[in-house]
Amino acid sequence: CKGTTLHPRPGNPPPRVTETPAGMLNAVGLQNPGVDHFIEHDLPWLNQQGTRIIANLAGSAVEDYCQTAEKLNDAPIDMIELNISCPNVKEGGVQFGVTAQGVEGVTKAVRKVCQKPLMVKLSPNVTDISEMALAAESAGADAVSLINTLTGMRIDINTRRPIIRNNTGGLSGPAVLPVALRMVWQTAQKVKIPIVGLGGVSTWQDAVEMLLAGASAIQVGTAIFTDPYAPIKIRDGLLEYMEKNGKVCLPVNGRGAAMVTKIYLIRHCQSMGNVQHRFQGRFDAEVSPDGAKQLELLGLRFRNQPIDAIYTSPLQRARATAEAIARYHPELEVKEEPGLIEIDCGDMENLLLAEVAERFPQVARDWDQSPDLCQFPGGENMAQVYARVNRTLDRIIEENAGKTVVAATHGGVLRNLFARVSYGALEGIRHSEVFGNTGVSALLAEDGALRWEYVNDLSHLPEDMRRPPTRFSFFQEDKLV
Repeated sequence: CKGTTLHPRPGNPPPRVTETPAGMLNAVGLQNPGVDHFIEHDLPWLNQQGTRIIANLAGSAVEDYCQTAEKLNDAPIDMIELNISCPNVKEGGVQFGVTAQGVEGVTKAVRKVCQKPLMVKLSPNVTDISEMALAAESAGADAVSLINTLTGMRIDINTRRPIIRNNTGGLSGPAVLPVALRMVWQTAQKVKIPIVGLGGVSTWQDAVEMLLAGASAIQVGTAIFTDPYAPIKIRDGLLEYMEKNGKVCLPVNGRGAAMVTKIYLIRHCQSMGNVQHRFQGRFDAEVSPDGAKQLELLGLRFRNQPIDAIYTSPLQRARATAEAIARYHPELEVKEEPGLIEIDCGDMENLLLAEVAERFPQVARDWDQSPDLCQFPGGENMAQVYARVNRTLDRIIEENAGKTVVAATHGGVLRNLFARVSYGALEGIRHSEVFGNTGVSALLAEDGALRWEYVNDLSHLPEDMRRPPTRFSFFQEDKLV
């Protein structure tokens, strides 16, 4: 019995099952004796087995699902799972589960009549499965299960016809596990209801991956064809794994393991303002000739580095830095992020360092000794900068959970971030690193915690361009790099 329907179904004609590399295709066609037979003949035996019973329902119309669910309201089952990867005969045969509207419609209708906990089994043959999960959640589902089978085909090269009589079938088995893991993880970022993970789970190691991706429980199907004891082995393996690693290593709330987000924070290339020893702030200085060389080498450093997003300050010296990396990742758009812009230094911008010391001696002393106290005349104070750049960092992390991101920015921004990550407060800026032009710092964000993988790495530059930066002083101009 492959699911339960309102009326008996004979299923599809054979051949309707075939092996594939690392899996199998099936087009059984939901063969089953119907819900009345299930209640009268199958449930009594199942209830003697000391297990939980989840009834999987299918249908050709919303009314079919509703009537079948109503019949099961008084039956001794624990939960209903809706198989919505079925064609809706009233909508031209389009599957219920391939549009958010279809998912919401059938789920909401069944929810009104169903007195059991309701789980919706989602199809992977969609553009964004997490949107389908959200639709099910909003319509009243208590949980979602995913993934159902992927549509596939095998062809007999001798007959030159599809092996499956129905032409196509549902692909299951180990081959689909990476897809299932990705979709469970994506869904776990969106919904609050529990997720039951399935698709290619054959070993306890697969089960651990599925739980870490965000599932609260798992289903095992195809593996049982080759090893009827697979569920027991998986259970035992999970128990042993937890004993070795501590039970907290597996998420008990279904939200998944903490995903590590990696942010490459890069100070801009050398600009003409750097060369002329100017206090740039937001003055939009051009890239220097040496800065252009730095960019070529920086781009090569990231040529083969997987990257999911690139952000930049609006200033041209930072944008040129981001674009040098984007050159090797043409599929990515450089996103301009105002929160990454350099400190607004107001009346001090674009002045020579000696001029700053002469005209604004108190600010210059604060910069040298207590930068956390700096109030730039006509511009920001350091507390405002600290709040701005850390809000921006938190948002970038939230928008790119589990991904790898590049952010091209400025020395003042990086010093504030260093204060937070290394010292936990703005006052830590007094002890901050000094960041060289195109210096790369790798920041890891995991489960709300931040830590440096490394800071201010200049290994992409030749020795003659890799002179370690020193903290400049308005009163000792020769220390500026």
